[in-house]
Amino acid sequence: YYIMGRKVWHLGKHFHYITPGDIFADYYECRTMRLVMTIVLTIFTVPYLQTQLMGAGYIIETMTNGLIPFWLSGLLFYGVIIVYVWVGGIRAVALTDIFYGILIFGGLILGGFWIASHFGGVANVTATLAQTNPELLTVPGPNGYFSYSKTSSMLFVMAFGGLLTLPMWLRMYSVKSESTFRYSISFMGIIALGYLGTMLAALCGVIDQPNFAEPDNIFPYMLTHYTPILVASLVLAAAAAAAMSTANSQVHAISTIVSLDIYKEYIKKDATQQRIINVGRIVLILFSGFAYILALNSANLLLNLGLLAMGGTLQLLPGLLGILYWRRATAKGVIAG
Repeated sequence: YYIMGRKVWHLGKHFHYITPGDIFADYYECRTMRLVMTIVLTIFTVPYLQTQLMGAGYIIETMTNGLIPFWLSGLLFYGVIIVYVWVGGIRAVALTDIFYGILIFGGLILGGFWIASHFGGVANVTATLAQTNPELLTVPGPNGYFSYSKTSSMLFVMAFGGLLTLPMWLRMYSVKSESTFRYSISFMGIIALGYLGTMLAALCGVIDQPNFAEPDNIFPYMLTHYTPILVASLVLAAAAAAAMSTANSQVHAISTIVSLDIYKEYIKKDATQQRIINVGRIVLILFSGFAYILALNSANLLLNLGLLAMGGTLQLLPGLLGILYWRRATAKGVIAG
C-alpha cells in the first residue's frame, strides 16, 4: 500500500481519477477496459459485503439470545448503512470509520484478553492447548487444511487482493495529502493487532466448546458467557463496527462506479451531477439488497467468502503492475488475464 498505493494516489491527483476504471481505461487507451474493471469489481464485492452482513447478523442474534433473529439483525444492519451512506456519501463513511476504528481496536483487544483471563491467562491457554489440541499450534493444523503452500497463498491473496478491493481504490484517490497517506498506512498496521483479541477468544472457545456447531459464532458466544454484560456489549458493538466500517465503504464504492463507469459512460453521457447521485442511490439499495438475500441463503464460512472476494480482486494486480512498472503491458493482455 505504501509503495503501490502512493503511486496510484499521485496518478489520481494528477489526472483527476475517481474510479479504478478511470486509471485503467486512460493508461491502456481502451474504453472496454473500464467496463471490464467495473464488472469484475462489482461481482467480487458481493461476497465481501455478504461477509459483513452475515457477521453483524451473527453478533446481534447471539447477543440477544435469538430474540432478534439472523434475518432481522442483518436487515437492521443493511438499513442503517443505507441511511447514512445515502445522506452523507464518502464523508459520512470517513467520519464514522474514525469512531469505528477506535472502538474496534479497543474492543477486540479487551474482549480477547478478558476471556483469556478466565482460562488462566494467555500462557495457560497455550499450555492447555499444547496438551489437549497440539495440532492447533502447528502447521498444517488439525485437518491438514493450513499447509505451508495454502497458508502462504492465502496471505498473498489477502494482502494484495485486500489492497485492490473497490473501497481501497476510492480511498487511495480521496486522501487529501501525501503526509495523510503515510499516517493512514501506520494506523493500518496498528489496527491489525486488534485481531489478537479474536484469536485468543477462538482458542479459548476450542478449550471450552470443542464441538461448537457454528465456528463463525464463537466470538460472540464466548463474550456473552465469560464477560460482564457491559463489556460484552461494548466489544460486540466494536465487532459490529468492524463489519459496518467495511460494508459502508463497499456499498458506497459500488454505487459510485456503477453510476460513473456504466450509467454516465455508456447510458447518458450528459447526465447532471444530481442525476448521477440519484442513480448511485438506487444502485446502493439494489446492490445491498442482493447481498442481504445471499447472506440469508449462504452456508459458507466467512473466511471462505472473504478469500473468494479477494481472490477475484487480485486479478487486477497484473494490470496495475503494467500501469506502474511494465510498459509492455497491453489492454488485450490485461483483459485476457
